[in-house]
Amino acid sequence: QRFSDHDKIYGIDVSYYQQNIDWDKVKAAGVEYAIIRVGYRGYGNGRLVQDTNFYTYIEGAKKAGLKVGVYFYTQAINTTEARAEAQFVLERIEDYDLELPVYYDIESVDYDTGRLDSANLSKSQKTALCTAFAETIEAAGFKAGVYANMSWLTYQIDGEALGEEYPIWLAHYTTNTSYSGEFSMWQYTGSGSVNGVQRTYVDINVLYDDGS
Repeated sequence: QRFSDHDKIYGIDVSYYQQNIDWDKVKAAGVEYAIIRVGYRGYGNGRLVQDTNFYTYIEGAKKAGLKVGVYFYTQAINTTEARAEAQFVLERIEDYDLELPVYYDIESVDYDTGRLDSANLSKSQKTALCTAFAETIEAAGFKAGVYANMSWLTYQIDGEALGEEYPIWLAHYTTNTSYSGEFSMWQYTGSGSVNGVQRTYVDINVLYDDGS
């Protein structure tokens, strides 16, 4: 009901796990945008790593006529590292026009304990990571956003405050999310199937567009 007056636009997000993608088939399947991983910080060693398929994906998606945004998976443990992650992203997107934001992907490591979880940062400190990244991105002329699941937005970072400043991309794998905070895009499944992405599942998202 919250989005009854919004257009609902469907897209996917991808990283090298999706391997070879036929972007023309993806476009023909009704997908209108792609959020592409630029890279990540290693959850053990802390190194910044570029996604091996980033340039292939962004070139292919744009050539096929999809709108494009990007994301970076953080394991920063202080705002200096968060700003360094933003600079890492900016160096790789500076020659591209993006129709969608640069999202900061903040989450726990599945089946292991990453350096961010081990740092025992407070809620305000983790929120400050998001703000430092986003401010650096926006100072360079790009739009910034935050990606997190419902638990993180509620308990680990101040999703309500961040949602007042930046577009929130909510991850919640269900058919009817109960998240009450602001968000403009919802990743509702991690096991989607889209023609053109043949070898694995793909995340599917719905973007709620109010015309702005």
